[in-house]
Amino acid sequence: MSEILTSIYKYQTIVVGLIGFAGVIATLLTNAKIARGLRQADLINERNSIRQGLLTELNSLNDTYKDRARSDGRDKDWLIPVRVTDNFYQAMLPQLGKLSIDEIGPVMKAYQLVSEMPTRLTLLSPVPLAAKPEDGYIQIDRRHVDHVKKMHLVFVEEIDKATGILKAKLDSER
Repeated sequence: MSEILTSIYKYQTIVVGLIGFAGVIATLLTNAKIARGLRQADLINERNSIRQGLLTELNSLNDTYKDRARSDGRDKDWLIPVRVTDNFYQAMLPQLGKLSIDEIGPVMKAYQLVSEMPTRLTLLSPVPLAAKPEDGYIQIDRRHVDHVKKMHLVFVEEIDKATGILKAKLDSER
């Protein structure tokens, strides 16, 4: 018995050191696991915030396009704003990589079409945009109103695809 006590006394520093080292390692592993969980939760929150913002902006654009497509204004020229409302998308462009590949493509396509709308409408305008850039509106001749309505409906389909995917992903990560 005395030999055991002598051995314990002789190696107590090593034993305590090993127990302490194991405790430190266990603490580090636990903290790393907690940090990964928190980072994952933050990333999900960031993704959902981006999705919700894009969804809100796309729904607003979609409503505008649907209203124009349903409008009964064939008897007069139309004035359509040159400025596209895509502030949130422009602000979040560097963050789009946080979304899934399934989302990025349709969202970018929808916004690309939205940003191209003024250029396409300018082609149908009897007044060149450069002639009155301060007005901020594109004049559409009444003869082209039906064509503009069809264009808006095609764009609505693409926006609907993007919003559908964003809604599905938003619902799946909640």
